[in-house]
Amino acid sequence: LNLKKKPKDEIARAVGEMLELVSLAGYQQRWPSQLSGGERQRIALARALVNEPVILLLDEPLGALDKRLRELMQRELKAIQKRTGITFIHVTHDQDEAMTMSDRVAVMNAGRVEQLGSPEELYERPKTKFVAHFIGACNFFDGKFISHSGSVVEADTTLGRLRVELSAAGIELAEQGKLSLGIRPERISMQGGEAGDNRFLGRIEEITFNGAESNYRVQVEKTELRVTELNTGRRAVSLFVGDTVEVSVPPGSIFLLEG
Repeated sequence: LNLKKKPKDEIARAVGEMLELVSLAGYQQRWPSQLSGGERQRIALARALVNEPVILLLDEPLGALDKRLRELMQRELKAIQKRTGITFIHVTHDQDEAMTMSDRVAVMNAGRVEQLGSPEELYERPKTKFVAHFIGACNFFDGKFISHSGSVVEADTTLGRLRVELSAAGIELAEQGKLSLGIRPERISMQGGEAGDNRFLGRIEEITFNGAESNYRVQVEKTELRVTELNTGRRAVSLFVGDTVEVSVPPGSIFLLEG
C-alpha cells in the first residue's frame, strides 16, 4: 500500500480490516519472529487480499504446516473465501485438502485436466482410472458387455457376472464391448441380509484396524477386493483372517470408466 502511495489513514483502515478478516486484529506491532506458523500464513493471505484481487492463486499454501494447524487453516481459508467472495484457485497435492475446501476440483495428469467437477462428482463418478485412484481407494474390474435391460447392464468381469446400473450415456459406452469398472471399498457390504444381485463368496486375507474404520482385503476367486467398514459397533459377528464371507456389490454404486 505504501508503494501505491495510498494515504496513511487509508492504509491504517485497510490494514485494520484485513487483520480483522484473518482474525489477527491488534497484531499491528508484532514482528514476524513473534508470530506462529499459522499466524504468518494468515498475514501472507492478508497481504494478498488487501489489493482486492479478482482471483487469488494459492500455491501449496499449507504444505509446511503440521496436521492440526493445516486443518485449522483449511477452515479459515474457506471461511475467508466465503466472506470476501473472491475466487480462490488452490493448488495442492493433498487430495483430502482439495476435497474438503473446494466447490470445484480439477484433477491434472501429465499437464492436462483429466476431470473437472464437484468433489462429490469426482468421488462418486470418476471418468478415468487415474481420477478414481487419485481421489481415493478403489476396486477395479475389467469386463465384457453382455446385454442391457433398461438402465441395467449385465457384464462378465474378472470378479464374476455383474449387474451394473448406468445412465443412457454409460449404456452407450458399455455397448462398445470391453469395460473398465470401479467401486469404492466402503460401498461393498459384508453384512449379509436378503439375497440380491452381485453376491460372491470370498476369504478374508487381511484386516487393518484404523480407529473409525476397519479395512479388509478379501479374495474372491482370482480377484482381490478392498472393503471398508465403519466401526459403529453394529456388526453382530466379529470377523477374522481366514473367515469365509459373502460380499455384496450394489449395482448402483459401480461406475464405468473411460479408456
